[in-house]
Amino acid sequence: MSAPTTTPDTTPSSSSPPPARRRARLPRWLPLLVPAVLAVLAVLAVAPPDPLPDDADPARFSAGRAEADLRAVAAEPHPLGSPRQEQVRNHLVSRLEELGARVDVETDQVTTRAWGSPYPVATVHNIVATLPGRAPAEDGALLVVAHYDSAPGAPGAADDGAAVAAMLECLRALGTGDRPDRDVILLFTDGEELGALGARAYVSRHGVDGVAAVLNWEARGSSGPSLMFEAGEGSARLVRALSETGAVTFANSLSYEVYRNMPNGSDFTAFRDAGATGLNFAFIEGFHDYHGASDSVERLDRGSLQHHGETMLALTRLLADTPGTLRSGHTAVYFDLFGRLLVDYPVRWASVLAALTVLALAGSAVHGARRGVLRPGRTAAAAGGVLLVTAAVALAVTAQWWAVLALSPETRALPLHEPYARGGYVAAMACAALALVLAATRAARGRLRPAEWLAGSAVVWAVLLCAATVLAPGAGYLFQWPLLAALPALWAASHGGGPAQAASAAAWLTAPLAVAAVLYAPLADMLLTALGLPLAAVAFMLLCLGALPLLAALGGSPRSRITVPLAAAAACALLVATAVRYDYDGARPRPDALVHVSDTAERTFLWVSPDPEPDVWTSKVLDAGARRAPVDHYFPFERPALTAEAPALGIPAPGIAATGERTAAGRRTVDVRVTTRRDAWMLQVRLERAAVLECRVGGERLVAADLPKEDGPYLVVQWWGTTAADFSCDTAPGRRLRVDALDLTNGLPKEALALTGPRPGSVAPAPFGYAPTDAAVARGVKTL
Repeated sequence: MSAPTTTPDTTPSSSSPPPARRRARLPRWLPLLVPAVLAVLAVLAVAPPDPLPDDADPARFSAGRAEADLRAVAAEPHPLGSPRQEQVRNHLVSRLEELGARVDVETDQVTTRAWGSPYPVATVHNIVATLPGRAPAEDGALLVVAHYDSAPGAPGAADDGAAVAAMLECLRALGTGDRPDRDVILLFTDGEELGALGARAYVSRHGVDGVAAVLNWEARGSSGPSLMFEAGEGSARLVRALSETGAVTFANSLSYEVYRNMPNGSDFTAFRDAGATGLNFAFIEGFHDYHGASDSVERLDRGSLQHHGETMLALTRLLADTPGTLRSGHTAVYFDLFGRLLVDYPVRWASVLAALTVLALAGSAVHGARRGVLRPGRTAAAAGGVLLVTAAVALAVTAQWWAVLALSPETRALPLHEPYARGGYVAAMACAALALVLAATRAARGRLRPAEWLAGSAVVWAVLLCAATVLAPGAGYLFQWPLLAALPALWAASHGGGPAQAASAAAWLTAPLAVAAVLYAPLADMLLTALGLPLAAVAFMLLCLGALPLLAALGGSPRSRITVPLAAAAACALLVATAVRYDYDGARPRPDALVHVSDTAERTFLWVSPDPEPDVWTSKVLDAGARRAPVDHYFPFERPALTAEAPALGIPAPGIAATGERTAAGRRTVDVRVTTRRDAWMLQVRLERAAVLECRVGGERLVAADLPKEDGPYLVVQWWGTTAADFSCDTAPGRRLRVDALDLTNGLPKEALALTGPRPGSVAPAPFGYAPTDAAVARGVKTL
């Protein structure tokens, strides 16, 4: 007989525990939401303020009021030594006297080693306007600097007309209140485009002992906010003053670390090298207008002018009334948050903070390892994976850039190879980077725990923090603050089952991702603008380092099986689509250049173009017979250029004559004069270094044996803005002196333009400074 069946009583008794509830799991994408929003806001915040109209409060800076002077300055190109530059100088002197400043025009001849191998020689005319203070400080005047010369073919509205006009408007605004305590000197330099010649002349004449601080204003484009990109040694007090002005401020000490190690220079370089401290400002967007014919008043962003002026006025008012020295005993670490808050602290604090943070990281990692949450070998593998992903992203972005050049070879014609259609290429690179990050998390799925990804990322940050603290202290903040924000999540992970170990890691990972988003996103955007797409890998490596906690947040999401190929496909599609539809037009012209050379020494006449290949305009004279040949005896241009036979246009070669000769102390001395027989802007002389013992040029003594070896076998000297060049050289007795001279005019003569016709709208003259630009060159050689 079977036992009767019974139904169990499922009614919970008061003494029974309640059934377990399912723990709520936060979605993996949640840590990305807040940081993504912050990243977008941080990038959008990097913008100049709205310009004020000409009827704004008289005590405030107004771009509308400054525009009248801007139009007078930047109506047409005005390079050093040109008749138009003299007109600009007269306008500035008149306006400065009208505004109540004491004005002097200082004329000096400058011979100096600048930024290239030729030695420039020029007569510069600096405008020095002084606003006397009520109680001049013993430790010097505040020096506000901008240059009033333009590149040869550029009206110079942005570079540097915006700063020049801003200085005039600031002087007007300063006159609406009490005079400042400290003397304020407004220095309008000459010849900056040829090697900061005016600034060097000012330093040579005055020194920097009477300068409390230098505020220099520049531009490398036609739009964007005014960035404080360089600070001098001992500038911590100036950085703090910048934060106290209340002006919208974009600055970080990483840019200082980068810029001081680059070969670039500005007027600020001359003062910095002489021992002065100060701050250097520039706006850098709209690069295709830089040094070109499109650097016009119409193209200039009025917000950039407003930002230049607002910052200039606020800093001048504050520093001119600040008692005591403006130099600090140290340089600060600093960075801005959304342009509204400038964080700064001494470098010595950075070292202490870095040491404490690394010790805290080590303690968390050891604790996690002891509890079995962090496996040391796997954590080390995660750190290696982080570095591998970052390197892979850099390689992928570089490969994409090579693909751009292959798909759009005409991009090589652009200055620095920077394309107009950069948005599509940046999006393609971003998709490629995302695909690699997702692929890495998928490859490690099941092998690495999210906590180990986070610990490995923290280790990489810690190594970079230590290296930056020793080698480049101003860059350490990039790793200091994200690492500090990651410590709570890592500590929670070390207890096992904590937020960083489970899906609820979202709440903890939001902090380091948010900090990295605010610091890295706008900086990467600036780097893309400053370095250009050929060096986009630098910006994307930075973004990768900032997004390291993503690896812990994603943790090998199964959805990556779909998202990896989608992201990779999007990268390819965007790249190809952008390259295929790329074309030149009136809004995005292709730059080109054409030079006519009359070489009487070789009895040849040539068309020369530095372009990659002939275009719709240059092909009218550069036919199928054009070939590449060295042209370094005409220009300091090392690469071969396109050359073709040209007709003689009757352009006379410069005159070369010995004006004196003597032999003494075992040396033969020859005095030489080279003159242009036309209205040339530049005279150049090349001398064989092996033939000369030394030369004296414009008061400068150049000893052949002391010249840098990288200058090559020739001593090259260029005179700018003059019709005659005088120098003397010593040779061995009986040794003849071969003088290879040429002169150059900006632009082609009318006889050449009759052969080429006008440029169509799809092409424009190449900007100055990157290669030979439109010119007529005449060369002659004489042995004296």
